[in-house]
Amino acid sequence: MKKTDVAVIGLSCVFPGAQDANTFWQNIINKVDSTQLAPADRIDPVHFSNNTNPVDRFYCQRGGFISDYEFDPTAFGILPLAVEGTEPDHLLTLDLVQKALDDAGIFKKNISLEKTGIIIGKGNYTGPGATRAIEIVRTGEQISSLLKELLPEVSSADIEKVKHAFQERKGRFAADTAMGLIPNLVASLVANRFNLGGAAFTVDAACASALIAVDHAVQELQRGRSDIMIAGGVHTGQNAAFWSIFAQLGALSHQQKIKPFSNDADGLLIGEGCGFVVLKRLEDAVRDQDKIYAVIKGIGVSSDGNGTSVMSPSVKGQLKALQQAWANADLDENQIGYIEAHGTGTPLGDKTELQTLAQFFGKEEDAKIAGIGSVKSNIGHAMPAAGIAGLIKTCLALHNDTLPPTLYCENPTSDMQNTRFEPVQEAKSWSKTGLPKVAAVNAFGFGGINAHVVLEGYDMPKKDKVLILARPTHQELLASLQNNDTTLGEGNYRIAMFDPTPARIEKAIKIVAKNNPWRNKQDIWYTNAPLLQNGEKVAFVFPGLDGLAKGEVESVSRYFNITAPIETEGEGLLNDALNIFNNCSILDNSLKKLGITPDMNAGHSLGEWLAGYSSELAEVNSVKALIDVLNPETFELKDSKFIAIGAGIETIKPIIEKIPNVYISNDNCPNQVILCGSNSALDELVPVLKSKQIFHQILPFQSGFHSPFIADKLDVILAGMEKAQFQKTKIPLWSATTLEPYPSDQDAIRKLSAEHLVEPVRFRELTDKLYEEDARFFIQVGNRWINRIY
Repeated sequence: MKKTDVAVIGLSCVFPGAQDANTFWQNIINKVDSTQLAPADRIDPVHFSNNTNPVDRFYCQRGGFISDYEFDPTAFGILPLAVEGTEPDHLLTLDLVQKALDDAGIFKKNISLEKTGIIIGKGNYTGPGATRAIEIVRTGEQISSLLKELLPEVSSADIEKVKHAFQERKGRFAADTAMGLIPNLVASLVANRFNLGGAAFTVDAACASALIAVDHAVQELQRGRSDIMIAGGVHTGQNAAFWSIFAQLGALSHQQKIKPFSNDADGLLIGEGCGFVVLKRLEDAVRDQDKIYAVIKGIGVSSDGNGTSVMSPSVKGQLKALQQAWANADLDENQIGYIEAHGTGTPLGDKTELQTLAQFFGKEEDAKIAGIGSVKSNIGHAMPAAGIAGLIKTCLALHNDTLPPTLYCENPTSDMQNTRFEPVQEAKSWSKTGLPKVAAVNAFGFGGINAHVVLEGYDMPKKDKVLILARPTHQELLASLQNNDTTLGEGNYRIAMFDPTPARIEKAIKIVAKNNPWRNKQDIWYTNAPLLQNGEKVAFVFPGLDGLAKGEVESVSRYFNITAPIETEGEGLLNDALNIFNNCSILDNSLKKLGITPDMNAGHSLGEWLAGYSSELAEVNSVKALIDVLNPETFELKDSKFIAIGAGIETIKPIIEKIPNVYISNDNCPNQVILCGSNSALDELVPVLKSKQIFHQILPFQSGFHSPFIADKLDVILAGMEKAQFQKTKIPLWSATTLEPYPSDQDAIRKLSAEHLVEPVRFRELTDKLYEEDARFFIQVGNRWINRIY
């Protein structure tokens, strides 16, 4: 399974006090406590009492509750009559998935969902709909049986009336509502309504459910089975029976506040909520220019194994999840800037989590203090949806460059002092703190299932504004420029320009008015006859060591999320060659991501091997082996120099015929050749060039490549090439030695690659040959310029 970073490109949620993600974020940064006294229509007030002996009485009256939510069933093909009997989380999920996909731009871009799946973290708790169905079917009959036993004088007909009256008050329960009560069908319902073709299922891992769902979703993307995944968690199961469990365990707060990591924390408040994220492989998200909230770098999942109790958290188990996640992320844990903790406000749970953080992240004296917080202080513990609440909060924090505050932790427990973390008390600029934009989210499930997600912020590279127009006629293009018509259009009269300010548009109008092709002067391109309209071809051309001038590669690398294939260190010509290879590889892949693919590849000197990599002649390790063979220091010749001459080969040949030990090394173009000669030969040549007023310059290389000076090293070169493995090219690769495509036989490829180092580079002739092969658009894939037009 290929490891790849995953981008969060869309999200939606509803949590206590927030009907949408923006309100949720505003509540967090404004330190809003969205918990409340339990509404009477959710939990009957009769259950609240300081007398905790009966199992149906609880001392805690506060929790996090979703307020009334507007839902249009007809938009999803659901009969309004069936809504009352359907589980609320089914309906919320449908609406929130639509909003998350809309936030990700899926509908606007009209993207097929054939390779899209959904995985939902959802507890197998009895929801309001199922509770109602149970009461209608079972409780009604129990009431009937009890009345018959206690009041035998009451007629069967009257008892039946009581039962029916009870059932009617509970609402409808029929075939059209039954399907909305099956817990695991919620994912299938979404897949059905949105026509998703990928995996669709629910997972129950207690409080870790949502992050486990995210983990499975990431795996689907990494396996390539899906291109887009929706993941999240839902919990709307607030009822008296559920509260009774936590009241009997003494887990609910007597203070009616959830205070994660506070010295006086005494328990949790039960919350609820639903949230979803839309996930995509980062390289795909960058290619498609999606909005990126954050990048998932790695996920770890573990269980506690045997311990004190199945109910007691374990440092050992939690550590496994953290270690696994950061190993997958391939990041240094010292880069952590913020952690969204599980932080339930239960003393044992918080203490264990802080011990885990202390062991894993340590506390070096010179390390920056990172932030810590828990969204449970705002909304309560949303159980299986707790992880998605923390994940969405952290994605929004990274996206908005803001460290989010946490509530009720002004006096942290002493265990906090053993960590490198400190509760964030007020919202503050993340960048200004100097902390890396790296974060993590914990979700530790009841019973010992642990999940840890490592996230990194993503800064979208700024894009220059570009104006591109095409029109059928010259006059129409002029009119569009004059009337500020920016519609793309179609036609052979085309212009492209960066930074289309009014002044520059005036310049463009003058260029178009003359109706002569204009090629990249002042970042403006104009043509009245496209180069590729009758089957003409595109050629990629790769530079050699003459491409050492620095170019803009770093921003291209970040924008397309392409890393250098070979690690480099140190200085020298070999390292320069490897850097050229890396830069060319980044530009080559970027162009292909833009949909610009060559019909043929060629290169100059070292560039021929770079072209071979683009043509998939060899894997990266083989190219590195070839470049290692090329190490100029290995072939350094003290008695040789290169000289660049500003004249064509026909002018130079008669001159050097009379001088021994000087050879044509590079026939670059009609007005330039590079020679390689001994020191004495150049001493004789230079005065002749001066007398004929021919421009020349001695170059700082002494390798003797592309000349007979290294012919005696051909065996050494061939032996070094045995490490390289070749294959048939997927894009035709042309040789500057033979002026023919590369052979397919392994031995023939090695022989030609070796001869290439000894024979002159016939680049001028090669360019003419490619032109004969219908190449009309030559793109130089190198450091200095990205494109050239023939």
